[in-house]
Amino acid sequence: MSLKIFETTSNTYSVGPASTVLYEASGTSMDWMKGIANIKYVFTLELRDTGINGFNLPTSEIIPSGQEAFCAVSVLSNVIESDYQSKVKISS
Repeated sequence: MSLKIFETTSNTYSVGPASTVLYEASGTSMDWMKGIANIKYVFTLELRDTGINGFNLPTSEIIPSGQEAFCAVSVLSNVIESDYQSKVKISS
C-alpha cells in the first residue's frame, strides 16, 4: 500500500501495527474486527496531515488524501482477490 501511494502522490506512510506506528489504544474497532469478528484484513488509514491541521485538512489536501486512500483500498482489494482465487483453486 505504502509503495503504491508513494508512486501516486510521492507521499510516504509508515507500515506496521497501529500501536507501533501511531499510538497504543485498547478497545478500538481494529481490536473488535480481529478479536471478535475474526476479520482477516484489518487496516487503518490515516490522513496525510503531519500534526498541523489534524482532521481539518486544507482544501488542497482533500483530493490527494482521497487518491492515497483509493490506492490503499485498491492494493488491499487485489490482495484479497488473490487470496480468494488461490483458495478457489485449492478446493477445485
